[in-house]
Amino acid sequence: MLSGTLHDPYTGTVIVFFRGRITSVRVQIDHVVALSDAWQKGAQQWSTSRRTAYANDSLNLLAVDGPTNGRKSDGDAATWLPPNKAYRCSYAARQVAVKVTYGLWVTSAERDALARILASPFGAAMAAVRENEGRARACGYDVRRVRWQAFTLSGAFTGLAGALYALKLGIVPIDSMDLGTSGLAVIMALLGGSGTFFGPFVGALVFVATETLASGWTEHWPLVVGALFMACVLFFPRGVWGTLLGRLPRWA
Repeated sequence: MLSGTLHDPYTGTVIVFFRGRITSVRVQIDHVVALSDAWQKGAQQWSTSRRTAYANDSLNLLAVDGPTNGRKSDGDAATWLPPNKAYRCSYAARQVAVKVTYGLWVTSAERDALARILASPFGAAMAAVRENEGRARACGYDVRRVRWQAFTLSGAFTGLAGALYALKLGIVPIDSMDLGTSGLAVIMALLGGSGTFFGPFVGALVFVATETLASGWTEHWPLVVGALFMACVLFFPRGVWGTLLGRLPRWA
């Protein structure tokens, strides 16, 4: 292949690929269950032909981001998971499929990690609908119900935040119902990292801290906040919290 575009499942990013001495390392073919991991857990007893078949089985091969694959190394589910949380359930299911197909065993820590991921159907359903509604519907998810559940949960959190804000001030200011206030909530979510639970909280902290510092320095503080927002979108598209999780995939 000379060039192409990869929607990387491990990071959730889009990689534009061009074949070359320097650029080719950006995309690698990963063994979902690493060859070293398989060797330690049963493959040492196989014949040469079975090992060759395993190494070339498309069930166990996946095109992914090169540096992320390097960080994975030969880790199993107990020591490494994709930074893209939306793909973790699919990753765990594929690991199980490979190990069942080839009769490979798992450690107790690996079993617990896989069970923890696969036993969270609600989160997996929400992630699936967010990523691709058509595919989620084809997999049997009730997309309408999942969307209503997400709407209800988000409404509950925002309603709680509004109630606490009113209790703090002792009044309900009219500007809290302004269109700009809704825009601020979106900015905070994008700053912190949309698609993560703690991202909006981190984004709100960054926004309020920047507003407080910049307003004491200049009356044109919205320009400073706007510049910060543009820089974040350009250089940290996954937000502050999302980028941090990507740098620490093992603890994410």
